Order: sequence, then C-alpha cells, then structure tokens
Amino acid sequence: MNDLSPARAEAIAARAWCETLEIARTAAPDRTENFFAAGGTSVLLAQLQHRLTTGYGFRFAARDIFASPTIAGIAACALRRSREDAP
Repeated sequence: MNDLSPARAEAIAARAWCETLEIARTAAPDRTENFFAAGGTSVLLAQLQHRLTTGYGFRFAARDIFASPTIAGIAACALRRSREDAP
C-alpha cells in the first residue's frame, strides 16, 4: 500500500486500537498512550496485529507493536513499511 498518507495511517491504527481494546470512539484516542498500559495483553496484541494487517494490507509484525506500542508509533511504522514496499 504505497498510497498511505500519515492521516490514513493514523486512522487505521486508531480504529484497530479502539476495536481491540473495546474503547468507544466518542472522542479521539490518546495517540501517545501505551497499548499495554491501556489494558493490552498478549491475546489482545494478536487481535491488534490481525486488525492492523487487514487495515494496512501488509503483514504487521508483533515486534513492531512492541517496539512502538502507541497509535502514533504504529502509524509511523506503517508509513515506513509502505515506503519501503513502494516500487
């Protein structure tokens, strides 16, 4: 997915985050909150990874979530990956 914009990358991450943690999206989630501090577990990590892989259209590794466990960090990682995969 080489047409991924920063806003789209963050929207995908936020949606996956909220769905995984079952957070109602009445307000924008804190883009700097740590996934694990917000209630994330290893089981939820697998669910988040699946949602991110589906949303971005490429395999999103669990190690990338561990390395940057925030919405902003996940979006930045997705942008890097989309640029690396671009022709």
